[in-house]
Amino acid sequence: MYDGLLKSEKHFKTKFDIIISIPPTSPLRKVKDVNNAIKKLIDKKYDSLWTISKTDSKFHPYKSLLCKNNFLRYFSKEGEKIKYRQQLNQTYYRNGVAYVINRSLLLKKKLINNKTGYLIIKSFQASIDNLEDLQIVKKKFNNYY
Repeated sequence: MYDGLLKSEKHFKTKFDIIISIPPTSPLRKVKDVNNAIKKLIDKKYDSLWTISKTDSKFHPYKSLLCKNNFLRYFSKEGEKIKYRQQLNQTYYRNGVAYVINRSLLLKKKLINNKTGYLIIKSFQASIDNLEDLQIVKKKFNNYY
């Protein structure tokens, strides 16, 4: 994104204050969510803002496991302490709806810092990373149209 920003500014002979990345691998995004992300970045004076979704507790990092040398291990030592899902804090994952970044942060070649905000997206989102994800998105599109 850094090189693209500098090339675009040179081509258009202007400086862009805010850069928005909307990856094509997240096609179920809604325009209102992107607009809300931009508005929140501006209103809260964040350096960047990521859209996120709640992680189902069964996929919580403390419940993750590793298979190592034919044995099962907790991914994190914290996982050993978890007996009930109620002990888990809510976690989130980036859903790829939008990344909104101030020029100054991007020029530092960063996307996140201690002034990065978030916008929780409640609608179903899918990030297409494999053929199975593509099939899910196709079904969703068929239901919409």
